[in-house]
Amino acid sequence: MIYTIAIWLTGFVAGADARYAVSDIPDNLKSNVNAVVRENKMVYTILSKSKANLKTQRAVTILNDKGGRFARLTVGYDRLTKITVLTAAVYDGEGRVIRRLKGSEIIDQAAQDGFSLYSDDRIKHVDLSQSIYPYTVEFIYEVDYKFLYGVPELTIASDRSSVQRASYQLIYPIDLTPRYRMTNWNSGPVREKRGEKEESLTCIYENITPIS
Repeated sequence: MIYTIAIWLTGFVAGADARYAVSDIPDNLKSNVNAVVRENKMVYTILSKSKANLKTQRAVTILNDKGGRFARLTVGYDRLTKITVLTAAVYDGEGRVIRRLKGSEIIDQAAQDGFSLYSDDRIKHVDLSQSIYPYTVEFIYEVDYKFLYGVPELTIASDRSSVQRASYQLIYPIDLTPRYRMTNWNSGPVREKRGEKEESLTCIYENITPIS
């Protein structure tokens, strides 16, 4: 079982100097887990009925080899989706930067499904796996969309990992006010006006222990 936020439409980052010392993680979040999500921040902005922008920052402290999947990132794109920013860094247990992603390390390839001979779907893939634990990986990326079929969901926590902080902000024109559904969570988002024609919904979660 996982906690998720899913949002539908009706009618139609963080500084590079961030530090992630393992000593700053509460003890209860490190107990019996493979990884701790230090920051999972998503900001999705609806610009119109056919344009949107997603900004994501995700930092995860990996405690052992079973948490290795968090060191990898795959972002898809196509002719209607453009990845405009993709950066990453690795921090040691004391929060010091030990590696920054180079452009040459980003694997850019076709997203083959074995059936679509003429698909233009592609992926960018990054693997920052390290052999010495613990370490923290931080991914920051931004995507522009030329369509608005739906809104990305946020998965807050799952088994064998805990979350120090997660947030999701949806910014939208008032005439495109969304519907939303919270799964396995009681509290709802905070709605805020952003001028005369714009609003936002914001969810913030802290210190989430693993799902039993």
